[in-house]
Amino acid sequence: MSLNIYTIVVTYNGEKWAERCFGSLVNSDIENHTILAIDNGSTDKTLDIIRRKFPQVKIIETGENLGFGKANNIGLSLAYKNNADYVFLINQDAWVDSNQTLKQMVNIHEKNPDYGIISPVHLNADRTLDKGFSNYVKAGVDNSFLLDSLSRNISRDAYPVKFVNAASWLISKKCISRNGGFMPAFPHYGEDRNYCHRVINSDLKIGIVPGILMVHDRGNREGRKTDKSFKFRKNIAYVDILISITTSCSNSIFIFFSKTLFELLKKIWYKKSQPFAVIYLILAYLKILYNLRDIYHQVLLSKTKDSHFLDFNIYN
Repeated sequence: MSLNIYTIVVTYNGEKWAERCFGSLVNSDIENHTILAIDNGSTDKTLDIIRRKFPQVKIIETGENLGFGKANNIGLSLAYKNNADYVFLINQDAWVDSNQTLKQMVNIHEKNPDYGIISPVHLNADRTLDKGFSNYVKAGVDNSFLLDSLSRNISRDAYPVKFVNAASWLISKKCISRNGGFMPAFPHYGEDRNYCHRVINSDLKIGIVPGILMVHDRGNREGRKTDKSFKFRKNIAYVDILISITTSCSNSIFIFFSKTLFELLKKIWYKKSQPFAVIYLILAYLKILYNLRDIYHQVLLSKTKDSHFLDFNIYN
């Protein structure tokens, strides 16, 4: 019996990538492959392109920007309810390198079922190694991967890491059964770190697969780094990531509060000459405090067997 595979792409004004992303997915050489586009309220031609060129893709329109985690949870709920053996998450600005990519990843996981998540190697659009991915690998993988890569002697199907960003994850059914979806407290940034901590805490591993490639076209977003609003978002994003790291290793509300407050004060000090940035950071932190009860409840819930954060009664 062939496996049941779901691919989930969260879309939001991604017309520049839609053809590359969905074109690579619909051409994947794999049976029983359901592709979901969870659209977060796109106002460009993203949905028109998908409907016209890829009619086999099922579109779910949320009508609003739910963020990465909540939108993916819609797809994860549907996949899990329909007994998916694997769910493949891929960013809208990414595409698989070959029509064999997904099949190869599934085959590798079938031989290595102790992994909850495996990810291919992430490349930039110019075929260079993605810098963010490289940093994750250097920070979390054991030395054997680097040594094997230098000697071109790949000795394992997958190499364990503590974290890899969710631009391209193959998640096993067992992993979803144990960990469910993303923690909704993190709308943008940090939700994948929190999830990785939960996967490891559930006695499953996270790995990268050498020799299997995907392209993550983050270069097209570089221009936004000069935009002030982008810088402000990145500042508070670090607070979100810090919350994720803290709450996944401790249920102490004191540590949660004190570390995020310290991060806020540090950011304010660095940005003291930019009053609008300081105001933005303070307002963002006040929003965190306002939602503290819900966040803390989710943190505690994420440590239990009921931490699915999935709603099986929505979107069919």
